[in-house]
Amino acid sequence: MLLGVLAFISVGAWIVLAIHTVCKDKETRVVLTSFAVLITVLSLFVMFSINKNKEDTTLTGEVIDLSLMPQEKAYGYLMEISKDPQAYLGKTIRLRGIFFVQGEETDNQTVHTHTDGNNYYCIVMDKDGNSIPMDFIPPQDMEYPSDFPPIQTDITIQGVFTAFADEEQGQMYCAIVME
Repeated sequence: MLLGVLAFISVGAWIVLAIHTVCKDKETRVVLTSFAVLITVLSLFVMFSINKNKEDTTLTGEVIDLSLMPQEKAYGYLMEISKDPQAYLGKTIRLRGIFFVQGEETDNQTVHTHTDGNNYYCIVMDKDGNSIPMDFIPPQDMEYPSDFPPIQTDITIQGVFTAFADEEQGQMYCAIVME
């Protein structure tokens, strides 16, 4: 980020220097110099705004928005969350990925209701094809398939990161419980 700022300031300085070298008329130099400085300042403002909105997501706030990030970066954050899930319990997470669902197979038809043990996933992949399936629990009023996108298409979910005890396996099970 600092390198980008320095590059913009440097380009602005070179433009001002070129204006002073080429223009003989003092009034023209003042106008063009003012214009070059204004363009440089506006460019810096736009650069900071874009970076603040897109990439400045941290894992320290109460709302963790991974949906605006490239998938590789979101994958990295999910790896961090999986290493220490206790630190993220109760935080709201917004995530974009690929939708997938597993349910009971009955006569080549899949029956899905989140209240009877079926699993819904938002799958995030890195550039090498590795994936992390983030389980999510949709609200009770959502019914599959009418309220969901087709399987293996984009989905964005938001909810509270929650842990459940899997007594059969003796492990902790984490999911995003949608609001």
